[in-house]
Formats: sequence, C-alpha cells, structure tokens
Amino acid sequence: MTGANPSQPITILEEEHKVILSNLGRLEEVAKRLQSSARPGTVLDELRTISQSLLDAESHHKREEDALFPRLEERGIRGPPSMMRLEHNELRKRKKALKDLVEGASSLDEADFSRQVIGLADFIVPTLRNHIFKEDDVLYPMALQTIPNDEWSRIRSEFDKIGYCSFTPKHVLG
Repeated sequence: MTGANPSQPITILEEEHKVILSNLGRLEEVAKRLQSSARPGTVLDELRTISQSLLDAESHHKREEDALFPRLEERGIRGPPSMMRLEHNELRKRKKALKDLVEGASSLDEADFSRQVIGLADFIVPTLRNHIFKEDDVLYPMALQTIPNDEWSRIRSEFDKIGYCSFTPKHVLG
C-alpha cells in the first residue's frame, strides 16, 4: 500500500480490493452453505447483494484499463496489463452470469440453482483473489516504480471522470 497519500490512485484501488475480497469471502461462505444442503431461498437476498457488489466493481476495472494500464504500456510494460484485461473480461462474464442466475432463481429447481451458484463461485472466488494478489503485489508496485510522480494527479483526474464504485471508501476520495 502506498500509505503516504490516501487519495493516490493506487491506494484507492487497493482499498477497493479490500471490499471486493470481503465480498468474495461472503460468496465463498454462501457456496459452502449451499454445498451443505442449505435451501437456496435462505441465501437468495445475500447472493443478490453480493452479485450486485461484484458487478459494481466495473468502474474499478475501467479505471485500471483506461487510466492506469495505458501509462504502463506507454513505458513498454505490456504483458501484465494485457493479462489483467483478459482476466477482467472473463470475470465480467462470470459475475454477470451469477447476477443473471440469482435474478432467474425462481425458474430453476433448487438443486440446479445450487449447483450453478457453486460452480460460478468455484471460478470467481479463486480467480478474482489471485487476480487481486497479482495487482496488489506485482502490477501496482510496478506502476509506482515506473510512472513518474507528476503523472499521478492526471491519473487521479481520469479516475474522477470515470467514477467510483458504490463501495469505494470515502476516506480515500479526499
């Protein structure tokens, strides 16, 4: 974590990651309950909230893709941003599928619904956790070392134009 400036773009992204990771923990817990024969109706509201929050992370990904990654690519760092974009695209599909599944729960029998939620959770949870680890421990430190200090205010301005997640901690928006 950057620590010095709470409104620095990397700090904002890292703080959002904490919320996303919390939602992944909740999704993992719901999937475990479904595996242990919990009735889908008992977790539907929670799944609705989780799936919406995961989709609400879209502005987080857009800020990375449209403001941060291009700065790295301008400096010859192309592989990591390219890989992160591919992962974003795959995760978008699965998060949307989870949301659609939850919205259409009434048209499925309980066993099929549970099986599909568990399958999506089994992909989303470890994939997104690993993705966040790579960003926090590799990509973001690389960005802090590579992008000149005078460019971060422009990146922050672009972040502001793109917008933030409903769960972005207010203390980092300054």
